[in-house]
Amino acid sequence: ALAAILDLEIEQMDAITAFLHREADKRIYIELPDGYCSSRDIVGLLLKALYGLKQSPRLWQKKLSQELAKLGYRPLDSDSSVYVGKDGIQGIIIVTYVDDFLLIGPSRENINSLKKELSTIFSMKDLGPCESFLGVRIIRDRENRRIHLVQDQYAEKVVKAFGLETAAPIYAPMEVGALVQMVPYDGQATEAEIKQYQSGTGSLMYSMTQTRPDISFTVSTLAQFNSNPSPFHWKACRRALTYLGTTSKVGITLGAGVTLGDLEYHGFSDSDYAGDVGSRKSTSGYVFFMGGGPISWKSAKQHAVTLSSTEAEYYALTEAAKEAKWHQSLLTELGYNGTDLRPVTLHGDNTGALALAENPEHHGRAKHIDIRMHYIRQEVENGSIQLTYVPTSDMVADGLTKPLGGPKHQGFVEQLGLETWK
Repeated sequence: ALAAILDLEIEQMDAITAFLHREADKRIYIELPDGYCSSRDIVGLLLKALYGLKQSPRLWQKKLSQELAKLGYRPLDSDSSVYVGKDGIQGIIIVTYVDDFLLIGPSRENINSLKKELSTIFSMKDLGPCESFLGVRIIRDRENRRIHLVQDQYAEKVVKAFGLETAAPIYAPMEVGALVQMVPYDGQATEAEIKQYQSGTGSLMYSMTQTRPDISFTVSTLAQFNSNPSPFHWKACRRALTYLGTTSKVGITLGAGVTLGDLEYHGFSDSDYAGDVGSRKSTSGYVFFMGGGPISWKSAKQHAVTLSSTEAEYYALTEAAKEAKWHQSLLTELGYNGTDLRPVTLHGDNTGALALAENPEHHGRAKHIDIRMHYIRQEVENGSIQLTYVPTSDMVADGLTKPLGGPKHQGFVEQLGLETWK
């Protein structure tokens, strides 16, 4: 989002044999390869990390942090996989995912200089301007400062793997009345059925966490039955997979001409009261936007049974406030201090919940609420969060708490700012 708004360069590198760069920090012995030695009493003392060793990712991360520190880059406290120099977002931001690197900054010359320094420390492969990262295709419209993120190739691969490429198009991931049958299975699924179902929900989950907030509620609901899915659960999973294939080219668009003075950062929080048929627990949902597109979202069943819709919405506001706090920390560490960051505008559609968060005098109706759920009050009082009412028709997070019919779901997709890219 920052790269789109500020028209920053995005370059990609890959560390070759990353796990072999760090010396082992403990005495680890390994069996020698067959044929190397006839005696089974002789073993090898491992001097450096190897792939397959459970300590290797941690050792690599420590090595990487040490070497980047020498170059003047420190990991963020809010996300240790992101490194920043003394110039913050005015300089180069290094985003790492194990051995994959994104180098984001305003000057290609400075990025190329950093590439040379990294290549002298590690065996690196320069992949040039980033066009694909972790299965997400990155399409840039630099003239209009827009970046589109889409997983069409991944979605098509998943649909083909489950034999659904010829299925009739579906334009909503879950039927409206499906929740009635979303209850624990009273039979026992076979091991093969469980494995197949988990593979389906896992494939959906990867898309959901990267570029598809529109399937968040469906994936959250389906995943609750991973240990013992019923035939109906599998049918619902296949429907969601088909929807993913039908809408494979739908993705997130970031940018749209926003300036650094204001990233248009804000969030929405909603809840569906007692929507879970089996437990009668409510579902919380939130989504945060930056630069005109969604950057963070979640749909999850609440941990406790609530006694009213106001209480359920109050719980949802607290969950959203915790996410906003992390965003504030991350953006502040990057050097951003726009007017939309403190306070963060958080939209809700339940006046009772908003009043409960803003006015502690309502304690008589809230004295039974778990103390950790009053976190939202603290954030409102110290000026970190500003609560704003929006009518239900404008509540973007509504589709994160319940299944919506075809037309309503399409409206939800439009509210999220998702676009189809060919």
